Amino acid sequence: MRTLSFLILLLVITGCDFKNKSADTHTIAPIEGSKNQYITTKEYTGVIFAPDTSANADEGSVQFMPTAEDIENAERIFKMCLKTSKIDKDGVIVDSTRIQAPSGYFRQYLGYKDKNGEKVILLNCFIKSAVSKDETWKKEIIAFKDGGNNYFSVHINLATNDCFNFFVNGGA
Repeated sequence: MRTLSFLILLLVITGCDFKNKSADTHTIAPIEGSKNQYITTKEYTGVIFAPDTSANADEGSVQFMPTAEDIENAERIFKMCLKTSKIDKDGVIVDSTRIQAPSGYFRQYLGYKDKNGEKVILLNCFIKSAVSKDETWKKEIIAFKDGGNNYFSVHINLATNDCFNFFVNGGA
């Protein structure tokens, strides 16, 4: 009986210790003067944009505010696309050799539902050293015409676990 009680106690203690270890821990904070949210994890830092942000999503789409879970899923799918050098529906390879280490980029996340009602995240990335001190990037979608692999974007479909429209900026 003592052995059984000890085993149960041991299970309860160790079970509590393993709780939430698989979940990506994140911090979300409001951005002053904006409806956007600042999200940080040990792997990435970015801004989740509110639905009223003017940005280019697919025609016929409707914006939504992604949750932290949506962002975690988008990041997981993006990693998978990079790892497998996925060829998207437009014939473009999502190629990890065309960008720098993903952790070196700030991210902007814009959520929209496509014409099929599927959730898509537009992931806009730019190298951390390129960010100005005024932090405009937390309130406005950043668009660059040059800069090479300092800037890239990709659309991530959460319903199909797919990446598409992978675009790395050109050189100056």
